[in-house]
Amino acid sequence: MVHILITKMFRDPVGVLRRFFWKTVIGPLRYVKSGYYDAERYWQDRYRKYGTSLRGAGDEGLSEEENVASKKDDAQVLLQLCRQESINLSQARVLDVGCGTGFFAGFLRDQGVKHYVGADITDVLFPQLRATYPTFTFRKADITTDTVPGEFDLVLMLYVIIHIMDEERLSQALAHVRQVLSEHGCVLIGPLQKVSERRFFYLRSWSLEDIQQRFPGFHMGPPVPFREGFAVAVRKA
Repeated sequence: MVHILITKMFRDPVGVLRRFFWKTVIGPLRYVKSGYYDAERYWQDRYRKYGTSLRGAGDEGLSEEENVASKKDDAQVLLQLCRQESINLSQARVLDVGCGTGFFAGFLRDQGVKHYVGADITDVLFPQLRATYPTFTFRKADITTDTVPGEFDLVLMLYVIIHIMDEERLSQALAHVRQVLSEHGCVLIGPLQKVSERRFFYLRSWSLEDIQQRFPGFHMGPPVPFREGFAVAVRKA
């Protein structure tokens, strides 16, 4: 993460300072009302700005090619965790929470996934996603308030948890995930950090302990490196 920041500062110092000002001043004024972060409006605006470019769901300070490379690394971690948990992707019913631009939808389709539901807090990109993946299902849902219909063998929460900003909403989100897991279902969650802390108005780190507390009676696999933190697989015991 430090290396990436140095690279961005060297490449575009004005852009780095401009984005920092936006994250600390402009963004909170626009998207935080009475202490509440309006996640739906925030992501709706980002996806309208960037479309299906990974800069919308990823790092605005990196190029499209750099964001794609990072996502490909994420996909390999996903595969590693699936192998670790002996998940048969060709048979698994998959829920992708925060499906965004559909990167994992495409990757999972290439891995043989047939039963896929992508859920996102905004449906701005759904017309493109439904046209690209006609056999997949896309549903508008806020996992902190909504339960996605169905039963799933694999639930992805990759880069969703860091945009849940308070304890109560985290508990609600993970309760909704627990409700839709099949008998031997598995959840992949990341990135996590050693310490829980708020970073910006829309970004927060959660710890492994935060997850353990909300999955009582579940088995948690060993953490694996995932971007600047780590990811874990949580499975019904």
